[in-house]
Amino acid sequence: MASSDRNRQVGEPPTDSVTEFVASLPVQLDFIDDLTTWDFSAVGRFVEARLGAVQAPPDSDVDVMVHALSVGVSQIVSTLWGDWEHRAHSEPGSEEYRRYNRRIGQNWLLLIFIVGGWRHVPGFDHLRWRSVPSRTSEVDRFYPAQREALVGEPSIATKQMLGTSALCVDGKVFTFPWLDRLVVKLPASLAAELVAAGHAELFDPGHGGTHPMWVAVFASASDRWTELTQQARAFVAGEAVSGG
Repeated sequence: MASSDRNRQVGEPPTDSVTEFVASLPVQLDFIDDLTTWDFSAVGRFVEARLGAVQAPPDSDVDVMVHALSVGVSQIVSTLWGDWEHRAHSEPGSEEYRRYNRRIGQNWLLLIFIVGGWRHVPGFDHLRWRSVPSRTSEVDRFYPAQREALVGEPSIATKQMLGTSALCVDGKVFTFPWLDRLVVKLPASLAAELVAAGHAELFDPGHGGTHPMWVAVFASASDRWTELTQQARAFVAGEAVSGG
């Protein structure tokens, strides 16, 4: 397959009609695999426009912070472009493809975490600038079925959290999907056991902050996801949980 044909297939904007390309994109982004370079650039332009509207004296703290944020966003967008190019030339489903898809997912989450501060500003794309799983991820198969099984119960509901759909019990979140992992809230002692065993890591939404009761459980431990979802639900509901 020629490079130009491959790019057109996986989402590179056709040079002869960017307008037609943008119009052809799905309104809602559902998978990391469907992110395009247009998405990265659109977020970058949006952030630059917001930062450009900030009025601050030269060399003031605000001026320095605006410049630092501008440089940071530019570097993230550049990294996303590079990883997208590598993914575009990888065989879908291969380890190389999955590796670059994970990198794209991680940097995309960081980018939308930054832009999320302007979510109420006109021009913010709520349907595409959000957290989404990989099409090939185990959690993408597990979570919808779990949600469908639980949501009919009186105490269970869903809510938007960090750009994704979270499950709540009595209004309090107990689990949600994140990249290719399942995030659950558990007693700190049980969470620590999972981390120590290499089954999970403390959940970090992208800004370096973690909490001892929130863990992101790896797909390698997906055989425990159902059990952990039940434990998370019981814990958040105030019930006793083994290991807590």
